[in-house]
Amino acid sequence: IPKADGVIAISRYLADYYGERGLPVAIVPPTTSTIAPGRWQSDSRLRLCYAGNPGHKDDLGAVLRAVARIAAQGAPVQLTVAGPGRPEVLRLLGDSVEQDIPWLRTPGMLEHADVQQLVGSSDFSILARQPCRTSQAGFPTKFVESFASGTPVIANLTSDLHLHLRDGETGLVCASPDADSIASSVMRALALGGEAKERMRKACIEHARGAFHPAGYADVLYNL
Repeated sequence: IPKADGVIAISRYLADYYGERGLPVAIVPPTTSTIAPGRWQSDSRLRLCYAGNPGHKDDLGAVLRAVARIAAQGAPVQLTVAGPGRPEVLRLLGDSVEQDIPWLRTPGMLEHADVQQLVGSSDFSILARQPCRTSQAGFPTKFVESFASGTPVIANLTSDLHLHLRDGETGLVCASPDADSIASSVMRALALGGEAKERMRKACIEHARGAFHPAGYADVLYNL
């Protein structure tokens, strides 16, 4: 890469890294031209979703433990985890025994259209990442896809998420990626009414059109 004419970086972290080495850099986050609100309506339950492969980046276990704790208190919450199989989800939860867990849905791998429908119909998508070099240098595409469906995000701030995730406006910010902080943010989400959620959804769509549509980076790339 140091021998290239320029670099397209997905985050400010990488832009700074290559900029310090004298390379021209353009910052372009993940983009999508499919920006449209999903089919959502307010419900008595808080519907959360996670869609993707957690790999070594996402701390899905912390999310599962946080929601389990809240559900055990009788809160009306539902988490749908799409991607990992149920045995893997149960392992991350810390329970390897197959059992009925009313608050957890595990449909497994879904087609892209089904993922869009799931995310678009949820109240929030939820994401936790440890602030390591990988998470600071990358940028979660699932974050962009959630905004593009009009679904606010519950997450801690890594990479450039602070530029997009505005607490109480486009989602809820977790102080850290541990189960306690995640549970606190989920409790805040439970207290929101339908009108507040609708305002967040509109704010996400508006922000996605300005920040994540590829047309917005034409000049950046032209001038690289």
